[in-house]
Amino acid sequence: MLVPLTRRALAPVVVLSLLIVLVWWWTAPRAAMPPVSPMGDQPVYASSDGALLPLIEPVIHAPWLGVPPAAARWSGALLVVGAGIAAALLGGAGTVAAATALLAAVLGAGFATSLYNGAALVWAVGAVWLLASLAFARVSLDPLRDGRAGRGLAMGVVLVTWGVAVWMHPLAVTAWPLVLVWGRHWRGWPRRVAGGLMVAGVAAVAVVAALASAAGAVAAGGDLPHTVFSWRDVLAMAIESRGALPVDAFAPPEMDARLSPLLAALAALGVLGLESPAWSRRAVMATVVTVFAVAMWWPAWSAEAVRFGTWLLAPLSACGIAWVARHAGTPRRSMLAAGVVGAVLVVESWAASARPLTGVESRAFRDALVQALDAPMREREIVLVAEDTRLDSALAAWSAGRAGVSRSPQARADVIRALTSARLVLAGPSGRRHLELSGVEFRDALAIEKPLPLVLSQAVEVLRCATVRADGWSQLPGIEYTGRLGLELPPRLGGEMQLVVGDVLPLAVRATTPDGRPWSMLATDLLAGPGSAAPPADYWLDGGVPEEGPRFIKRLHIAAHPLRASNLSLQLGRRAPKVLARLSGFDADARGSVCAAPLAVPAVQPGDATIVPMTSEDAFANGWYGVEGRDAEAFRWAGPNAVLMVRGAERMPVAVTLTATPAVSGATDGGGVRLRVNGIAVDGPSRSGEGRYTWEVPAGVWLEGTNELWWQTARAVRPADEGGGDTRTLALRVSGLVIAPR
Repeated sequence: MLVPLTRRALAPVVVLSLLIVLVWWWTAPRAAMPPVSPMGDQPVYASSDGALLPLIEPVIHAPWLGVPPAAARWSGALLVVGAGIAAALLGGAGTVAAATALLAAVLGAGFATSLYNGAALVWAVGAVWLLASLAFARVSLDPLRDGRAGRGLAMGVVLVTWGVAVWMHPLAVTAWPLVLVWGRHWRGWPRRVAGGLMVAGVAAVAVVAALASAAGAVAAGGDLPHTVFSWRDVLAMAIESRGALPVDAFAPPEMDARLSPLLAALAALGVLGLESPAWSRRAVMATVVTVFAVAMWWPAWSAEAVRFGTWLLAPLSACGIAWVARHAGTPRRSMLAAGVVGAVLVVESWAASARPLTGVESRAFRDALVQALDAPMREREIVLVAEDTRLDSALAAWSAGRAGVSRSPQARADVIRALTSARLVLAGPSGRRHLELSGVEFRDALAIEKPLPLVLSQAVEVLRCATVRADGWSQLPGIEYTGRLGLELPPRLGGEMQLVVGDVLPLAVRATTPDGRPWSMLATDLLAGPGSAAPPADYWLDGGVPEEGPRFIKRLHIAAHPLRASNLSLQLGRRAPKVLARLSGFDADARGSVCAAPLAVPAVQPGDATIVPMTSEDAFANGWYGVEGRDAEAFRWAGPNAVLMVRGAERMPVAVTLTATPAVSGATDGGGVRLRVNGIAVDGPSRSGEGRYTWEVPAGVWLEGTNELWWQTARAVRPADEGGGDTRTLALRVSGLVIAPR
């Protein structure tokens, strides 16, 4: 039998709500920004993701944009907790059961922290609880339905509550069964269809309003003054943002998504024991099933759906406690059983919140991150480039309401605009890797060492890019010589970018994604002279004839993604081989781009000697074999022609010292090893100790930017010629390489 909705029934709702909110206010974490960590399995943004995604995603998935005023927090907490207690009491739970169930909910660190920060997800849960209360109390509201005004008032209350819930968080759409049950006793199918259309219309308007609000928050916090965000942009990102997000993405570790077995069992008993008609039980079950179906089948919203569903079970767990109490026997035993089960639920919630899965290091990292960003923010305006999902959710919250701080996607145009306006552009490792492929050059700016390492880099310069067309070859005019190219391919099924690369040495060209994963590439050898597999005629423009051209020429076929733009790294193995590029399989108006991309190699600074680590894959470019040994004993074998890439901070004279052992005895004597720096032969080497050889490089040869060091060794050995399976051609065993300004 349903509890009538009277003043007497409302009294315990008000009293219990006040008491529980006081407990929450005393124990809630005071966190305006969720703890974050740059480590872990949170997804990073891919170059193929839309430019707006890094700005929109933290807003729609982690609405932690500041702390509302105390009055708003108090009123919101009373509304949410009161709605939950009302749903529990009207569902047939007793006062003790309702109080303990809601107390367990607010003691959960995730619920309490979200409520303190005014997170819309919790408020949406409260609105759904209010819908459940109205559904459970339907019989008591029947007198209002006797006249047309009464029916309009009842339906208006439901629709307004429904619209507010969906506007707070679109995930509340999953509560549609609790709304549609109001049309059960409408006479005739036309009225039922009209009511259903009204429910759908209110939900649609509320979803658009929520997405438009998110678009406004994105525009306010982003560094895109000339870009207009629409609710359609947010909707597109919300639907197809990421493939498989972990359940703990976009949230601090306190927002524990673990589902308590006791809570789940009590909720199941609560559904079975609801003192309401069968249609009411079916509506509640349909809502719960819909929520968890979203969590299973829509990965982008799995984290929010799990929390939404878990918090939604609190009134049902109260009904489950009441079911246990009713089957305990005498009234005294019933009250004792309700108290014991409720106490266990409260203790479990408190214990899980007191010892979350993680969090100590994350909070310490958050504090270190804020402290590191605080100093440069006082000097000038800063732009934070999108990094990864969890870190961005924190930066969006930290930067909200702060003058002079904005966020930017990993986009070249935004970095250029920020640098032009003399703002400081900072990017983490992921943002730096993506932007380097767009020609943005960085230097290390801020470093956090404890508790987790993170280096923030400052954008200092933007290199040139060349447009690649489908109706002709591009000779990539004006692109700086860096030894690496950043390729941007538009989406096209069957489309590809073709490049012709030639050099005097056979090149080991590699194509990778920004995070280092190999990208499939087909390479075919071309003839240096006339023939059926000759390079295109454009290859011999700007002077030169085939007889005097590069000896080794290859045509590279790099496939485009059928649906999304691709941003790729092409490492050439030399500083400046001859390159042509064009699109193939695209429409004539299609455009791609090729940018000079700085290599991730050591930079030689004035006054400091630079030790080139043996583990640097980008530095040891063409003609080197893999690193062997460990730590101080690491070494690499070099072939007869070995190319090293390093960066120079400025033009200056340097001394290059090589610690090496020749594979053939006496190979380093009598000019057996020669060094060419940026194509110019350098005198030497001079002997500076056992196995150490030094070359003096003048300032006119050493350049600002990427420098190429090419060792040519006259004598080498092939171990396979003496038996065995080692087919390498070995010239030098290099264990150390130091470049020092003179």
